[in-house]
Amino acid sequence: MDFHLDNLLALPNVTVSSCQQQEGFIFLQLDFISEGILCPHCQTYTDNLHLLVRNLSICGQGVFLKVPRRQFICPHCGKYPTEGLEGVENG
Repeated sequence: MDFHLDNLLALPNVTVSSCQQQEGFIFLQLDFISEGILCPHCQTYTDNLHLLVRNLSICGQGVFLKVPRRQFICPHCGKYPTEGLEGVENG
């Protein structure tokens, strides 16, 4: 059976780079696939350069997603957009 954690999470634009089990919890380290983002303020692409998200349980164990919080500087408008993770609410 070919099992991929990326398929299990079904989150777009990220891949699972590592998985650790610790004290009854599973920690999945996520990495973004893209190098940069479109600035939400001016729509200019930028790649100029950690968040812990609780997810559903797997096999009775709590799961946390370790998501890198990437903040960029837009060379066009000078704003600092932070990359979000589609399907996961901020806060």
